[in-house]
Amino acid sequence: MIERDRIARDLNDLPMISQAVVRLIPILRDERASAGKVAACIQTDPGLTATVLRIANSPAYGTRQIGDVKRAAAMLGTRTLFEVVTSAALAEVVPDEISGYGLDASEFWVHCTAVAVLAESLGRTLGHPTPDLTYSCALLHDIGKLVIGQYLSEKMPSVVEHLQTSEAPPIEFDRQVLGTDHAEVGASVALAWNLPEELVEGIRSHHDPDQAEPGPLQTMADLVHVADAMAHSFGYGADVGGLRRAVSPGAAERLELEPGIIELVAATSMSENAIRADAMKRAA
Repeated sequence: MIERDRIARDLNDLPMISQAVVRLIPILRDERASAGKVAACIQTDPGLTATVLRIANSPAYGTRQIGDVKRAAAMLGTRTLFEVVTSAALAEVVPDEISGYGLDASEFWVHCTAVAVLAESLGRTLGHPTPDLTYSCALLHDIGKLVIGQYLSEKMPSVVEHLQTSEAPPIEFDRQVLGTDHAEVGASVALAWNLPEELVEGIRSHHDPDQAEPGPLQTMADLVHVADAMAHSFGYGADVGGLRRAVSPGAAERLELEPGIIELVAATSMSENAIRADAMKRAA
């Protein structure tokens, strides 16, 4: 299919993320890594240094004035640094408008941050061990939209008509028209960025978690999948057709979702999501 071939070629033109971000991910996954080692990596990238300091000094994380990256890394902690470096990676490539999906940059940030917060909250509430890359996977789950949005915008009348008349989820239209979808393209982006294999596969399977490898990877895919559906249903940056998101029965069964869990997670996550979304947008 012509569109799929064009999309594959366009992947080569996508800006690369900072290599400091790529180097940081395995360091931050090492519980023995010192704040000094983290800071040394961050300081090789002026933009990432500024992002970490802005986050550390934002109202979301306290009121102390911190001007030293090592102190900022120690204060924020490993999990928050995961969030910061992943957000920095995303901020480098998010355009002002995601054409073809009816989203601007602000709405895209709100949605991705909501999915990340909800995925972690869902894991805690259900008592599941949450894989350490779940937040990053959730934050990056829709990066494929940045690549294929322009192709959908070229066919916008058909997109709108389909979303208004079809009961199929929007991702099926991606596949019918373009020969691929934003999950598959997103995995290709993550691979091109040299991100960990877990992130590549988690992004690839966030709409089809049944296809993920059983174990921690599938748990991560299940959490991101359910959180994505929740974020759309609650109006967090919903795109065209955003309310038509169904939770995979397999994911619901594996996570042991029970009545009332989704409402509980939403209620306990709303304030956190607002704080995180604001902090990440300001740092972007």
